[in-house]
Order: sequence, then structure tokens, then C-alpha cells
Amino acid sequence: MAIAGLRDYTVFHFTREIELLEKVPTYPADALAKHKAAHKFFVDKVESFEKGFGDGNLASVAELATGEMLAFLVDWLGSHIQNTDMTLEEYFNYQG
Repeated sequence: MAIAGLRDYTVFHFTREIELLEKVPTYPADALAKHKAAHKFFVDKVESFEKGFGDGNLASVAELATGEMLAFLVDWLGSHIQNTDMTLEEYFNYQG
């Protein structure tokens, strides 16, 4: 199922990203904690969508696929990439 693939990929990607951040001794601990929390929120939400699809209720599946899930993904990914990840880029560029 595509949702399981999304979950698996994001867990892999987020784990790797956090591992890299943890290796940077100057990266602020509070920023790292917020980043981890944001990743956990995303994975938890994707897992809740996956559960909704797994329930097999066609109305629920259609609603998730066309409404709530799509809006969440667009909003969260856009916000996270444009704000949080761009802040990382700025931090690392500043650090050299």
C-alpha cells in the first residue's frame, strides 16, 4: 500500500536526518528536540491515515485520499521543507 511506503520512507529519511544532526556538536539541542518532535508528529499522522485505509471503509478511504490526508501532506511537507529544513540549510551555511 502506498501509505505504508510513505511511512517507511519517511521513517528512513527522518532517522538518517536526525543521525546527521546529532553528529553536529554545535547544533542546538532545543532545535534538535523540536525537529525530532516534528518528525514524530508526521509519522504518527501518516500511521493514523494508514489505519483509516486499513479499516476498509470506502467512504473513509475516499475522504482520506481526497481531503484530509492530501491537505495534511501538502501543508506539513511544504511548511517543514520551506521553514524547518531551510533553517537547517541556513545554519549549516553559516557554520561553513
